[in-house]
Amino acid sequence: MRFLVGLMIVLAMAASADAQATGKSVLLNGFEDAKAWGITHKQRMVWGNTEGARAALTVSILNVKEGRGCAELGYEFVTDQRDGVQISLREHRTFPDKDAKPPDRIGLWAYGDLSGHTIRYRFTDDKGKLWEMTFPGAETIDWTGWRYLEGPLASVEGLAWPARFGSLDITDSHPSFRGRGTIKLDGLSYCWLAEAERDRPLAQAGDCVGEGIVRATAVNFETLQARLADVKARLKPEQTREHGDLRALAAEAATCEERLVALKKQHATPELMREQGKLGCGLLALATRIEDGLTDLTLRLAKAREQRFVIFSRPLMAEILPDTAPGADEIAAELRIAATPGEFRAASLSVFTAERIEGLHLSATDLRGPQRTLPASTLAIRAVKVWPQQRLASQRGDTVDPVMTPELLEDANGIFVPARSTQQFWLVARVPDDAPPGPYEGKLLIKSHNLKADELPLTLTVHPFKLKRHPDKFRGMFYHPMSAGARGSPASRLADFKDMAEHGMDTVIDQNPHDYFRAEGKGETARLDFNGVAKVMAEFKDAGLRGPVVLFPFRGAVSLYHGARTGGAGTIYDAEYRESYTRVVRMIEERFAAEKWPVPYDYTFDEPPDFEKCRPFFETLRAAKAHVAASDFRFQFSQKMIPYCDLFIYSGGLLFENNPNRDGNMKAFLELAPRFPRMLWGSYVQTWYDGPYGWQWARLTFGVPFLKSPVHSAWGHIYMAPLSSDPFWDFGGHKAAMTVYPSPAGSIPTIQWEMVREGANDAHYVYTLQAAIEESRKTKPEAAAKAERVLKEVLSRYNELDARETMQRLTPGDYEALRAKVAEAIVTLVEVR
Repeated sequence: MRFLVGLMIVLAMAASADAQATGKSVLLNGFEDAKAWGITHKQRMVWGNTEGARAALTVSILNVKEGRGCAELGYEFVTDQRDGVQISLREHRTFPDKDAKPPDRIGLWAYGDLSGHTIRYRFTDDKGKLWEMTFPGAETIDWTGWRYLEGPLASVEGLAWPARFGSLDITDSHPSFRGRGTIKLDGLSYCWLAEAERDRPLAQAGDCVGEGIVRATAVNFETLQARLADVKARLKPEQTREHGDLRALAAEAATCEERLVALKKQHATPELMREQGKLGCGLLALATRIEDGLTDLTLRLAKAREQRFVIFSRPLMAEILPDTAPGADEIAAELRIAATPGEFRAASLSVFTAERIEGLHLSATDLRGPQRTLPASTLAIRAVKVWPQQRLASQRGDTVDPVMTPELLEDANGIFVPARSTQQFWLVARVPDDAPPGPYEGKLLIKSHNLKADELPLTLTVHPFKLKRHPDKFRGMFYHPMSAGARGSPASRLADFKDMAEHGMDTVIDQNPHDYFRAEGKGETARLDFNGVAKVMAEFKDAGLRGPVVLFPFRGAVSLYHGARTGGAGTIYDAEYRESYTRVVRMIEERFAAEKWPVPYDYTFDEPPDFEKCRPFFETLRAAKAHVAASDFRFQFSQKMIPYCDLFIYSGGLLFENNPNRDGNMKAFLELAPRFPRMLWGSYVQTWYDGPYGWQWARLTFGVPFLKSPVHSAWGHIYMAPLSSDPFWDFGGHKAAMTVYPSPAGSIPTIQWEMVREGANDAHYVYTLQAAIEESRKTKPEAAAKAERVLKEVLSRYNELDARETMQRLTPGDYEALRAKVAEAIVTLVEVR
C-alpha cells in the first residue's frame, strides 16, 4: 500500500513538472473517488456543516464532463440567514512542492442550476493565512449546463506559496433565499500557462447558450414537432409582416419541416437517417433563432413600457423552462381563476425578465367579494423548481442523461432569476366551502431586492354550484411512510392523509400495515392488539378519506399472531400457519365491522410470478371470507387469479394505452368485466412520471377517461418512495418514485401530483354536469338538451380506450377550455332552475 501511495506521489510530481514546462494543467481531483472528499455516510453522502444548510454529495456517473465520474451536490437552504455548504478534501496535501513554480490558475467544470449562488475556492498559504476567492466572471451561478471556470492563483498579490487547497464553498444568492438545487462539479485542476498565454483572459467556456441557459438538444422528431408547433403558435402574421428576418426564418423552417415529414414516411436507410438528422439539427437551430427573435420583440415592448420584467400565463400543462420566453401578445394584464366552493384550483404564472432579479418574491392581497372578503392565504404560491431528472426512456427522446425538468413546487423565497430567463410560479386557490358565488378581486404583488415592485390584478370567480363525486368511483395512492426524520410519525401520517384527500384521493393502499398491529398473549390466548390500527383509522377519518382500506398485505399481522400463538414461524404451505391466517382475517373483518371502519381488503399479491404457488393463499383467504385484492399487468395470466378476488388492479398501461405489444387492452377488458359483476376493478397508475408526458398521463388516468371507463378505482404509485436513503438523489440510473417529496417543513408537491388533482376535478365537473342534466330533464327539457350536447362534445374529446391518442389530440389549453365549457353548462342549468 505504501508503495502505491509513493508511486502516486511520484507520478503527480512528474505530471506537475511536465505541466509547468509545457503550459498545461494537472488534475487536482476528478471527483471520481468519494473517499477523497471525506464522504463517510454509508450511502456515500456527506451533510453540509453550515447551520441552515442540508447537502448530499455523491459520485455520479451520468452526464459526466471528464473521466468516469463527477461530483453531484444536492443542497437545501432553509433559513433567512446566509447559508452555505463547504466541500473539503480529506487529505489536505500541499501542492505543488515548495520549490515548484506556483500554478497560474485554478480551473473547475461546474454544471449550474440558475440558482444565483456563488462558488468560492479557499487556500491556506505558507504563512497560515486563509484566502477565499471567487471565479471572476462567474460570481453567480446564472447558467445551466457545463461551464469551465478559471480563477487566479500566482497573480494574487500577497498569496505566499506553497499554498494548500482548502475547500470549495457554495453560498446562497441572498440571505432570504430558501430552496434547493443540484450542482455538478468536475475536473478541479491547477493550470500553468505558457509564456505566450500569460495575458490570456480567464476562461469562461462551456455548453451554455444565450445568457448561459442550456436548451434541449436531443433531436427527437416528436419533440421537435411540438417545439415547432409552439413557435408557430407564437409567430403571429403581423409579426412576420413587420419583421422580414422572422418571415424568412419561418419560411425556411416550413420548407425544412415539410421535407423532414416526407422523409419520415420513407423506408429507413443509413443515408436517409443521416439526412433526417441533419434536417432535424437545422430545424432545431431555426426554431431557436425564431424564439430568440420573438424574445427580442417582447423585450423591446417591455422597454417601451418601462418594464424590467413581464408577466405571462400559460395553461397548466405547458412546459415552462428557464429559456421559455413569451410572445408580445402573451404579456398578462390580469390573472383570472374560476373555481367552485371547496375546490382547489391551480393556475400557472411566469415572470420573464430582461435583467437579473435578486430575491424575487410573489404574494397576494386579500380578495374582496360582493358579500365577504377572502384572506390572502386563500391563494398558495409556490415556485416551480426546474432541475435535472432521469426521465423514462419513453419520455426522454434520444438522450439517456438527466434532462432539465419542471417538477418541484417549492415554498421558496428570495429567488434569483438570470437575465433573459423565466421563473414559473404555481398558484393554488383553496375556495372555502361556504364562499358565496361571484367575483373576488385582489392583487398579486411582485417584489425583489433590486428591481421596482409591480402588481397584477387578480380575480377569483366562485361558481354557484359545488362539485359532485361519482359514488362508485374512488381514487387512492400506494402509501409507504418514510422512516427518515419525522416521516412515519402520527403527525406526518395525518398530514399525508390530508394532503391526499386535498388532491382528490378517497383512500390508500397502505404498504406498512404490520407497524399498526401488535400481538398479545401466547398459545391459544394470543390475539391482535388493534390500538395502533384504531389511531390510524381515526387519522384516516379526520383527513376526510372514505375508503375502502387496502392493506398490503395481512401477512405481517399474521406473522405476529402466528409467532405468539405457536412460538415459531410458518408459511402458507403449513396447515398451522393457514389456521393462523384464517383467524387473523376473521379478527380484522370483525373488528373493522364493529368499529364501522371502511371495508378492509387484503392486498395479497402484486404481480405474482407463479399462480400455482400462490393458490394456497387465495384458497385460504377465500375460505376465511376475506376481501381479497391483487394486481397484475398480464391480461391472460391474471384471469387465473380473478375468481379468488374482490378487487383486482390492472396496469393503467394495459387498460388505457391500447398497446399492441401487450396481451390485452381496454376492449378485451370490456369483454372480460361482465363475467365478474361483483368485482371491483382497479387501474394502477405511475403518478411519479414527470414532464409533459407524465402530467397528461396522471390527469387522464385519474380524470375523464377513468370516469368513462368501467374501472371502479384508480391507484397512484406511489406517494413517495426514494430508491436511496436520500429522496432528492436522482442520478443512480433510475428516477426516484416521488410524487411528493419529504421536507421537515411539510411535504413538497410536484406538478404531476397537481395533475392528479386536476384530473380528478375534470371528472367531478363532468359528473356534476351529468347529474344536473338528469335533475333538469323534466323541468327544463330544452336547457337539459342543450347541456347534453355540450356534454357529448366534451366526452368525445377523451378516448378512454387509448389515453395516448387523447394526449396527441389535446393541447394543454384544450384541457382548460373543456373544463370551462362544462362549468358554463352547469351554471346555465343551475341558474335556470
